[in-house]
Amino acid sequence: MEQIIATHAMQPFFVVENESYDRMMAKLKDGQPFVKSFIYHCPHKSKKECQCHFFKNYLDKNGNIVRNVAGQVKPVLKLYA
Repeated sequence: MEQIIATHAMQPFFVVENESYDRMMAKLKDGQPFVKSFIYHCPHKSKKECQCHFFKNYLDKNGNIVRNVAGQVKPVLKLYA
């Protein structure tokens, strides 16, 4: 998993489909401090069962979504602007 995270962190930015981006932005603007992103689909039906590794997406000071991966903060972009 460490190698996957290191490779993931090398990307200059992250792209998510528009619907996902809009859901993330709505939650963040509604006051949620962060939303989770997973490298793989989380198979757990309950938050209590989930031990999956995730990354935090949050709003930067300019109101843009950014993601912290291994201490590196990079922009999150919509697939279609």
